[in-house]
Amino acid sequence: MKKTRSLKNKLAALLTLALLLPAAIASAIPAQAAPEFGEDAEPNPSGAYLKYVAVVSKPEGDPDDPGKNHLAHSSTQFKKTDYIIEEGDMLEYDVRFDFDGYGGFGAVDADISGFGPSFRDAGVSDQNGVDVHIGADIRAHADGQWYHRVIPLGFTEDESRSGRYTIGRTLINVQFGTHPSGSDEFDFTVEILYDNIVITNNGVLKYVIFREAEDFNEAEVRRIGSQFVDARVELCEFTPEELQQMADEKEAAIQASVQASEEEASRQESRAKAQEEASKKASEEKASRELAEAESREAAEAGDESGDGPALALILGIVGGLVVIVVIVVVIFAVTGSKKKKP
Repeated sequence: MKKTRSLKNKLAALLTLALLLPAAIASAIPAQAAPEFGEDAEPNPSGAYLKYVAVVSKPEGDPDDPGKNHLAHSSTQFKKTDYIIEEGDMLEYDVRFDFDGYGGFGAVDADISGFGPSFRDAGVSDQNGVDVHIGADIRAHADGQWYHRVIPLGFTEDESRSGRYTIGRTLINVQFGTHPSGSDEFDFTVEILYDNIVITNNGVLKYVIFREAEDFNEAEVRRIGSQFVDARVELCEFTPEELQQMADEKEAAIQASVQASEEEASRQESRAKAQEEASKKASEEKASRELAEAESREAAEAGDESGDGPALALILGIVGGLVVIVVIVVVIFAVTGSKKKKP
């Protein structure tokens, strides 16, 4: 019985250890710095950045037709390139805007030799499934915060929804584009911030489009096409206060993540302890029941044995008595018979 209880306690302890071990290992492993590139990279704006300013205005003489707002768009070249796209190339960049209720959609676009339409119509998406198109809604990721996008640049016909390929083609230029929508309003301004625009391959930097102020040449900036939009590209510099604010926001996000991890580990520990206590209590109750049942059986068996003793003694007594009577009768008959034979 004691061996059974000991084995159950050991099994309960092993179960608790199995539940607590993952959390313990996770807390013991030091947090690693996020990679500079790739889907796990964090946005890292610093120093200089580019601001794409697009003013959406209703043209003079245009009839009062707010429905034409959805046609407002603009594309502006900000860099010429001669980069030959390779298999596995990715376009990566940081982007941010403050959504004001009717504007803010935008993305990095490009012209590619022999590709046909602009890159925005390639039919590919970033790591979170957001389309590369300049009208794609990125509010969930970039509204009021920096968002690091990773988008396939080198792909085959089978890897794009457009059925076109880019591998081996030349990246002619890189553009900023915006296609604000979602309102009947005109006369508003869209401001989108960009930084760290690069081409990578398997996490390795291949080509810098913009990272520092010297990567921007204002002479290369020109309008590609627009309707109802007057756009421009501005080279900006973060102030020390802005950099400190971003650093504070990043630290707060890290602390929130650490706190969430600690709370989850604490919840797992509490659940493990509750399960251990429940398992231990169930084992003890079962052992108690088994012990009571064993004792009950032993008492019953002892009772049966004690009940057979008097009955057997009685039977033996009766038999003994009968034997004595028989012996007496035999003796009497023997004596009587002997007396009758004498003369």
